[in-house]
Amino acid sequence: GFSEDTCDRYAAMINDYIEAFEDLPWDVNVVAAPVPMAIGIMVEKEYQERLYCAPQDDTIDYVLSRMDDRAVKVDMFQRLIDHNDEYLYFRTDHHWTALGAYYAYEEICLELGMEPAPLDSFQELDQGKFIGSMYYKAAKTSKLSPDNVMSYIPPGDIEMMIYYNSGKGFEWPVVSDLSQGEPGTKYMSFIGGDNALSIVTNNSLPDAPSCLIIKESFGNPAVPFFTQNYHKVYVIDYRKFKQTTIPSFVEQYEIDDVIFINNMSAVESNAVCNMLERLCG
Repeated sequence: GFSEDTCDRYAAMINDYIEAFEDLPWDVNVVAAPVPMAIGIMVEKEYQERLYCAPQDDTIDYVLSRMDDRAVKVDMFQRLIDHNDEYLYFRTDHHWTALGAYYAYEEICLELGMEPAPLDSFQELDQGKFIGSMYYKAAKTSKLSPDNVMSYIPPGDIEMMIYYNSGKGFEWPVVSDLSQGEPGTKYMSFIGGDNALSIVTNNSLPDAPSCLIIKESFGNPAVPFFTQNYHKVYVIDYRKFKQTTIPSFVEQYEIDDVIFINNMSAVESNAVCNMLERLCG
């Protein structure tokens, strides 16, 4: 669907963050990268109309047009369309694959004037059979083909810490080997799943800038790619993070780029806007 009210509200929230960073003594790029859902990329428009689905390219154009021109606006729709004969979205799950996230990473890098790392520079890790969130909603699961999760391990001396709101942290791989795990767990291979705060450090790039990725679960498979452009990648799941406001966090850690990666279902959600507005302070 298309909700003008919630698109306006999401855009206004992005604009509020731009204003919140204006008083910092360095420039902060605010990147808005809304992620199309599978139906907008994998299903022809004539069938979308029969399913009463609003064209997501039009919705993305609208929400980006309502944002301040100081925002770095990333429209990844056409790049994903250009690759929609590839395995970009799972069949039994509502998420995209790491390959879909890679093409989004490419588009974000280009909008920021960065060189994206080539996909073949990452080590492929086949996690095997995956059964996702929509599998058991089907009437005849025996007729469904299971998915497969492919992860991409970034090169370099990379370490990650995961923190809960209590402040306690522990080390975890940025990409976990869950190939022997249960089929329903495989999407957890990316940054250990959804946590309040994760901090990924690429010790091989000590002089590179830093970024903060603000996301829900769609952002998880994108994080390993950004390690190739940043010394530190801070990752906040806005549904869980309660430690401080995001402007205070950005000031404390002197972050250069703040990247919002949210799927279109989240973009058009009043509940999501509530959480992100509270974190703006």
